[in-house]
Amino acid sequence: MENLTEESLVAQRLIFDSISVSGGLGSFTITKQLILSMRNGHSRYKEAEDERNRRMSEKDRKSAEKRRAEQLASELQEKKRLLQKQKNEEIAAIDEQLKGLRK
Repeated sequence: MENLTEESLVAQRLIFDSISVSGGLGSFTITKQLILSMRNGHSRYKEAEDERNRRMSEKDRKSAEKRRAEQLASELQEKKRLLQKQKNEEIAAIDEQLKGLRK
């Protein structure tokens, strides 16, 4: 099916292989453990979904921090450039004053 995720496809294949290894559908025994496992399927699904959402939100948080750091770095570089420009202008003014005094 086209709408299956990779995880669903892998799970289906695992189930098919397990049934095939045990001798097929005719000789497959349904145990109490299997019944309990099937009853808890939805809760395991919800746990996996919550974990996936937590990882995605953590990824989003990290990317936001990275963007914020990049923005701060560019602001600091601009500030550094402006300070260097001001210092160069001050140095040029002092050099002019020195030239005037030496004449």
